[in-house]
Amino acid sequence: MRRYAAVVALTILGACTNEIDQSTRPENVAGTYRLTSYGGAALPATRQVEASTIRLLSGELILGTDRTWTETLTLRPATPVSSQTFTEVGAGTWFIIRDLAYIAFTDNMNAYQFSGVASGRTIVLKAADGVEMIYRR
Repeated sequence: MRRYAAVVALTILGACTNEIDQSTRPENVAGTYRLTSYGGAALPATRQVEASTIRLLSGELILGTDRTWTETLTLRPATPVSSQTFTEVGAGTWFIIRDLAYIAFTDNMNAYQFSGVASGRTIVLKAADGVEMIYRR
């Protein structure tokens, strides 16, 4: 009986932790996310690039457990109107400050940085131009 009580006590102690939110652990943040909104608008959303208007059709953000990331956006010109799509790709490294759920991204392909916040199954990115992009798993 004592052996059983000791096993139960160790199991309970092992399950106890002072860490309430485990969702911001790097291994829990890593994964594949789909873009759901851009600048507060659901997709497809309009995006202004210099003198052209672009339709943002979809996006995917992949955060690797090795602290690398890739982002692929699928776009289509809205002015002039076109049916042809193209992709915009970014890639680099990421790190997270767990207490704040703050993620810093460095884009090694396009030489810029941006930030985001992880919350549960959602990542909110603040793009270089200040626009918020919401990704969900």
